[in-house]
Amino acid sequence: MPPIRRRGRWKIPTQASNLKAIAREDEPLDTKSLRLMRLIPVLTRIREGLPSDYSDFCKLVNVGLALSVGKAVIPTIGGDAYTIWSTILRLGFHDRRVLEEIYQHVLNSTNNDREVWAHMYEFIIRHYLLSDVSEARRWHRRLWKVCPPSQDGFLGLAKSAVHSKKSLRLYQQVLAETDFLGLYDLMIPLLCSREQYAAAYEWHDMLMQRRDLPATSAAAEPLMQYTAIFGDQAKLKEITRSLLEAGVPFTASTGTMFGQGNILTREVMNQVLGETFSIAPKDFNDKMGARLLATRAFNVETVISGMRLFGFNVIGPLSMRELVARDSDPRMVRLRIAQLRSSGISIGPSKFCRLVKRFAIQDQSTLLSDLLASDQHPDTLEDWKIQESLLAEHAEAKDWRQFDLTAATLSELSPEPTGEVWNLKLRVQVTRNKIKEATRIMDGMLVAGAKISLKTAKYVCQRLLRHREPGKRPVSLHDGHDDLGFVIQVLNRVTQSGSWIPPEMWAEVLRRLGQTGRLKELEQLALSLASQYQISLNGEASVPDQPHRKANGDKAAAIPTIPGTLPRHHLKHPLRILISPQLQKAIVAWGFLAAPSQAYHVGLGPLSQRPWTRGLSILKRLRESGVCIHTTAVQQAFHQRLLILYGPGRSDRTLNRALRAGNNVPLETMISEAEQVWGPNLIRPDPVLQLALPQQKPVTAAQDPSTRLDR
Repeated sequence: MPPIRRRGRWKIPTQASNLKAIAREDEPLDTKSLRLMRLIPVLTRIREGLPSDYSDFCKLVNVGLALSVGKAVIPTIGGDAYTIWSTILRLGFHDRRVLEEIYQHVLNSTNNDREVWAHMYEFIIRHYLLSDVSEARRWHRRLWKVCPPSQDGFLGLAKSAVHSKKSLRLYQQVLAETDFLGLYDLMIPLLCSREQYAAAYEWHDMLMQRRDLPATSAAAEPLMQYTAIFGDQAKLKEITRSLLEAGVPFTASTGTMFGQGNILTREVMNQVLGETFSIAPKDFNDKMGARLLATRAFNVETVISGMRLFGFNVIGPLSMRELVARDSDPRMVRLRIAQLRSSGISIGPSKFCRLVKRFAIQDQSTLLSDLLASDQHPDTLEDWKIQESLLAEHAEAKDWRQFDLTAATLSELSPEPTGEVWNLKLRVQVTRNKIKEATRIMDGMLVAGAKISLKTAKYVCQRLLRHREPGKRPVSLHDGHDDLGFVIQVLNRVTQSGSWIPPEMWAEVLRRLGQTGRLKELEQLALSLASQYQISLNGEASVPDQPHRKANGDKAAAIPTIPGTLPRHHLKHPLRILISPQLQKAIVAWGFLAAPSQAYHVGLGPLSQRPWTRGLSILKRLRESGVCIHTTAVQQAFHQRLLILYGPGRSDRTLNRALRAGNNVPLETMISEAEQVWGPNLIRPDPVLQLALPQQKPVTAAQDPSTRLDR
């Protein structure tokens, strides 16, 4: 409910007027947290409908009260934290008093060793980079020491930094004060796409001096192409030479983009000449080269000269292993690669050689030595499935050195390393069962605009969801983590990114929510999914026909093409899979089982929330949303529960016997209230239940000991 304007002032909704209550001093800590969490829907409504007169609005709402009290607990991680802080900060951007109170809250939290929202710096700086660079500079000085950004968070500001020359200059000055790397692949293509080529030249030189190198020459291609067409040859040679001397691997597209006169090294010249005259490069016998390099009778320079003499252009992974094994110091490895390049010999496209070069350039001596000591054949490094399985094995064995090596190999295999690195980080923390760290990574992905891949979502489900036997609830947790809530959060992020989640995954989540008694969450999620899958009321599916997508190096599930005439009750319809007749029967039963025996009293609680109406109320709302509800299945499930409560038999389950013993509701009343919620014809004629109607009390087991119900 948005604020209402009356007589030049804003009338605050009833919910918003309770904001001051969250800061009362006499309340315990957990009570304040609960009040603040209840404030989330209010803040969301405010964010969706902010008025133009922010000054009057902020005076009345006084969001700063929640910040000024040191004991108030405000979430710092997760989606709730993002909702609260992003909304309050947006208010602060229009009322400086609120922003100053936020800053005081940050100072107090830092001085008292309390956590601060990790994305505070980038959220504020991003806003002012786009609106007021002088304010961005001032807030950078204030926030940098108290809540500095992470490397990923700072790099995520690049898109906002290119907004103007002043913002770009400030971003460059701040970068000079840090040791953050990984900006080249973002900044140079971004500047070229905005046709800021003068700035792209400057940033290229600065980043190369900082040893902030691109993953491949593909990131520099837009700048090189512009220089080749509109620039001078000297500048093109300078850019190309800087990339080659830094050891940046050149892609095939870069080598074929320019004429022969623009190529500097013998290696690339040989490739261009071969393509021009259709001369295939001479194949080098990798095993023979490995034997030569392994023989101490020949020094490395002699072997390289012999390869050059015979016109070989490429060496393989076996030869590279023996070459590096002579001296695995990263500095010496870089020297050997430079000698090969000066002789016109490429290290080839193999993942092993690329990893050796990457570890040497980055001075990662531990990873380099582990790669050389590995018993894996170089060909296995090319297989994604093998590396994924090894990653899980190393995690189970807690062999973190091999785990880090395998993770680096997987990032090298990914066609989109930036997005896959985010997903890999998330899978690593999930593998280590670090849910808090995994949540932080998801927050960073949200800010950076990175998508959670479907593969990552499936991995999270497999690793985190507790074991469950068919027909039984999941085993109890020993560490207190809400595995189901985290899985729902991950799947929602995947859905929001536009990827298709198979309905079978959601069906398992819904079943676990019901088995653990979380019926309110089940209802909300089921209604949300009914809307997401776009089921129309006329019985036809309206899932849009979208092309096959790729997300972060993972082939996401293709959105199936569903005929418009496919009825909702068809076995292949998404909603039929998601909310099957078996699940509908279970929802009716969960309504009875989720409530304690004390709830079985006449007139206790709202009509739709009583145990015998709770499941029916959920199914009715789903039916109104377009889900096909099987009336026969619902009737059978409800009849079954009545037999357990009022029938002549005795259930073998302890919970059923406890509910029966505590039930003080007459059968006639229960049926009447259930039909008020569901509608008529819910109960079928049954002679057994008919006997219970005039008695007004449930039949006890002692009255008919010969009859038993195995339910």
